[in-house]
Amino acid sequence: MGKFPWPWQGFSARPVTFPKRLEELSPEYLTPIPRDVFVDRSLYFSRLRDGEVMVYSVGPNLNDDGGNSTRNLDLVLRMNLPSK
Repeated sequence: MGKFPWPWQGFSARPVTFPKRLEELSPEYLTPIPRDVFVDRSLYFSRLRDGEVMVYSVGPNLNDDGGNSTRNLDLVLRMNLPSK
């Protein structure tokens, strides 16, 4: 996924609902929306337990395996949200 801009610092500091899609961060926090190079759509992302966020690409098999990085099914980046 190369360079992925990390917009959560400003976003998580505000009393707002966590976004369900990356597009909800545009244009205030993230422009342009990063695209998945394997399919014509934005990267997938979800909030995990304990303030962790997962951003992922479907990878070379072109299937959304739910962020499963075993056997390189999806290309996954996990990051912790900054604490308030």
